[in-house]
Amino acid sequence: MRGRLGLFALLLLFTVISPVWGKGPGENFALVAENEYLQLFLAAQTTEIAVADKRTGTLWYSNPPSRSKDEKVARGAAKTKLNSQLQIVYYTPQIVRREMDSFNDSVELQQFEITYLPQGVRIDYVFGKEWNDRDMLPVMMSVDEFEVLLAGLAKESERDLLRQNYERISLRKREAGDPEIELADVDVAELLGDFVFYVKGKDLSARESRDLHAAVIDSVVENRREIERRGRLRKHHLESLLETLQETDLMLLGRRITKWDSDDMIAAVRASGYSPLRIQKEHKAASLDPPAPRLEVFKIPLIYRLAGENLLVEIPGGDIEFPLEVTDEKGTRVTYPLYTIKVLPYFGAAGVNEEGYIFVPDGSGALINLNNGKTYATAYSQRIYGNDFSFGRLADEATKTQVFLPVFGLKRGDDAFVAIVEQGASLARINGDVAGRTNSYNTVGAEFIVMAMGQISMPGEDWRLMNIFQREPYLGDFRIRIGFLKADAADYVGMARYYQSYLVEKHGLERRGVKDQIPAFLELIGSVRVKRPLLGVPLSVTEPLTTFSDAARIVAELRAGGVENLHLRYSGWLKGGLEHAYPYQAKLERKEAANSFLL
Repeated sequence: MRGRLGLFALLLLFTVISPVWGKGPGENFALVAENEYLQLFLAAQTTEIAVADKRTGTLWYSNPPSRSKDEKVARGAAKTKLNSQLQIVYYTPQIVRREMDSFNDSVELQQFEITYLPQGVRIDYVFGKEWNDRDMLPVMMSVDEFEVLLAGLAKESERDLLRQNYERISLRKREAGDPEIELADVDVAELLGDFVFYVKGKDLSARESRDLHAAVIDSVVENRREIERRGRLRKHHLESLLETLQETDLMLLGRRITKWDSDDMIAAVRASGYSPLRIQKEHKAASLDPPAPRLEVFKIPLIYRLAGENLLVEIPGGDIEFPLEVTDEKGTRVTYPLYTIKVLPYFGAAGVNEEGYIFVPDGSGALINLNNGKTYATAYSQRIYGNDFSFGRLADEATKTQVFLPVFGLKRGDDAFVAIVEQGASLARINGDVAGRTNSYNTVGAEFIVMAMGQISMPGEDWRLMNIFQREPYLGDFRIRIGFLKADAADYVGMARYYQSYLVEKHGLERRGVKDQIPAFLELIGSVRVKRPLLGVPLSVTEPLTTFSDAARIVAELRAGGVENLHLRYSGWLKGGLEHAYPYQAKLERKEAANSFLL
């Protein structure tokens, strides 16, 4: 089914729209699963999904349904990326960072496959062209194989185009009166012996005969890796070609084809499903290197399932394939590490006119108002459970709030969804952003690390930093559970209660006993770095906010007021304030420590 239905739909992109009460998602979508609460729809040509909440009639889309006309910020590839359900980051063997997405690098190439499951669907995506464009057109092929190729094309105009750009060539014994064929850098008579190339039924002039021989010889030179130029061509390089031509005629691809004709032929052959694997045999028979599949190909499956009131989105980690210790055309063992996978980055995306907020698990939870205009600020992106310090840098970690819960969500209008990272949470990152920075939508989603990456310093004259990857990829599954909230529950309180209920049901969370006094949590900041002018030169200086004596006084006053169960966090007390360097000893900040009870 590859090239017609779709391979691997790992898109955690969900688009919220106004309730449509009973209407379907559109003619491009077909119902693939249904239960008491939800309906799952799939657009087989694009692998988009839509989920209908039968309790409210609300539709949730994996991709913004009106993006083609509403998108005003993104252009080009950034705009077409809005069609994707999965986005990956990988590195070349030279440690060059590259990106792909499921639309531009899989669906558009017709490299996906759809499998229908009980209560769901699986989409297997192939990222990256499996074959180079030039591999879709045989340089030489038998007449019979040419007819097979023509028969698979959809239009007569496509067949005519190929007929115009291929020529049938034959081989015969040299005859008396045949002109000598002279080509630069090569002895044609030595290469061909008693044979010459010709076209049946066509009386070639001396120039046309020379051009034909040049076309055949140059086609061999350009399609043999070990032959750098004409002068390196030897008789044994043509043995298979001459043997084949003594038995049957061959079709030769023209050498003066316009770019637009070449593109049209490649597109027609690719759409027909004709495989370069068939070309391999033809090329070997014509003394040409057979086409080889590209190494930069990644296979990722995406599964959607209905589970009661929830949608489960899953990537089976054991089924992910990428180039790991493969042999390139030079015979070298190489790896293209698959670094991260973003799942459904636009699911439930809210447009520029929507009201609501994004919920992220920053500390005990935080809200990002939709369309707040703060595109100058850094987009939210935090690792669940914090960074892995065996790979990441320690700098600035003191100023970041730890993410303790694998949950996120989005409220738009009267509706909301909440998502729980059930599997792979320790390798996940939560990303959230507002409209106006990269596109016209407010989004939140999860990104998973497949092969962790770190850096080491390489000694030398310039002490370069070098990226390193873990030896083996993560083979576990990645899974996200999405719940849909309605009415009074469609807010951040409802999201919190939903996650609480999930923990009670799935993980046995129990209510804690009530203590004599409710705990009071207090955070004080000792000092921060600010810019201050000194003789016209801006300098970074430490500005005290809460000295140690201030902190002691605040604590004493709270206790005097009856607050006994006090939990205090005192940040920015080390030298350098809140954004201090990674400490090797407990050195206090003097400006806040003046008259301090700690000194």
